[in-house]
Amino acid sequence: MIAVKVDRMVSKAIRRKLKSVAKNLDRAKVTATNRTLTGLVTYSSKTIRKDINVKAGDFKKKLKIHRARRGSAFGAIDVSGAHFPLAAMGARTLKSGMVTAKPKKRGGRVRYKGAFIRNVGSGRHRGVFRRVGRSHLPIKELWGPSMMNAWKYNERDFSRFATDRLSRELVHQIQYYRNK
Repeated sequence: MIAVKVDRMVSKAIRRKLKSVAKNLDRAKVTATNRTLTGLVTYSSKTIRKDINVKAGDFKKKLKIHRARRGSAFGAIDVSGAHFPLAAMGARTLKSGMVTAKPKKRGGRVRYKGAFIRNVGSGRHRGVFRRVGRSHLPIKELWGPSMMNAWKYNERDFSRFATDRLSRELVHQIQYYRNK
């Protein structure tokens, strides 16, 4: 017969450790969620920019991150449905009345007849425009691919990435607070 007895001091130490882990569990969930969101932004940026010719900063401006907070370990990323401006995709004037841009990484440059590049709004916004009708004004801005379409195309991959990353981050955070 083998008798196993837990000493009172050991029992108190275990209780203290478990209380510490339970107390920090909410903190671990919030941290893991926020780190997953940050990783997802980076991963989605790299994935979408493999196909679409846009800078990482312009891509990240189209995302709104709702971070998790104490009491609620819920976080989300809202994707803007707006298109990327064509001017941000290497647009340049080819000759009078012709602009070329490269909206996709694969393939060549696309020609836009009757288009021109101008700064508007006190010079703050540079865009590719085309006149509507025969008169001087109005003008219409030309846009590249949609952020929402690119996101939806890769959504299953992003969901898989977020699930894997969240489980790894949660394990890591629990170990961190347990050893703290």
